[in-house]
Amino acid sequence: MYTAICKKTPKVYLIRHSETEWSKSGQFTSSTDLCLTPNGVEKITKLGENLHSIIDFERIKYIFSSPRKRAKDTKDLIFNKEDLKHCNFIIDDDLKEWEYGQYEGLLTKQILALRKEQGFGDSWNIWNEGCKNEFNPLGETTEEIGFRLWKFIKKIQNIQQKGMETNEDCDIVIFAHGHCLRYLAALWFMGVNVVNKFENGLIDSAKNYLDDSYKIPELEPLNFYLHLVDNPWFMLDAGGVACLSYSHNNIKEPSLKLNLLEL
Repeated sequence: MYTAICKKTPKVYLIRHSETEWSKSGQFTSSTDLCLTPNGVEKITKLGENLHSIIDFERIKYIFSSPRKRAKDTKDLIFNKEDLKHCNFIIDDDLKEWEYGQYEGLLTKQILALRKEQGFGDSWNIWNEGCKNEFNPLGETTEEIGFRLWKFIKKIQNIQQKGMETNEDCDIVIFAHGHCLRYLAALWFMGVNVVNKFENGLIDSAKNYLDDSYKIPELEPLNFYLHLVDNPWFMLDAGGVACLSYSHNNIKEPSLKLNLLEL
């Protein structure tokens, strides 16, 4: 009698940290290590309870987090010690928020006013212009954040490709930030469907990239990376959850999984 093998298509869950005082007020927050608000703690605790009935935690192999406290605290409020027994938990600097430099702690209107004083005009498209300029050397360009997130995508796709080949569980959960996660999600799709919102670019460090510091399968050096040049028009509120996966159980068909809730 023929028995079909059920292929396990891996998923990648993106979870933005819960509410902080600055996410509530709309202030740009990168390196400032804020705590969650009491409201943020309450909401993410309830979300964790709900996720246990939606997500199969037994299939999660890796949990990656930004090094920021607000991301790690969000992880701790969703995953208990029992959940983590079979998972590898990794803090990854590639998941830190966009480095805003002198824009840190400012509202969008304040950034626009500052840039106008500096001679950059009335408008600002962070996805194209980034934050780094002659007045803001500690800010990050769109090429720089694009490169580190492209590295991260290749890392987790390598993990999941090995899982597909062996039919092993290899779901991944990522705890990070608003700009970072929207950027990552956009690169996830545009790596296949490259449109005019992207530019390919080669940089020397990409050719030498090989990260063997984690307990993950060997990763080939990168030959190129992608970065955004315009707004992807994605939204992910504080404490929000999104899900990425693959069509037809094919690593070459990265997709957005719309039906997070399945019967």
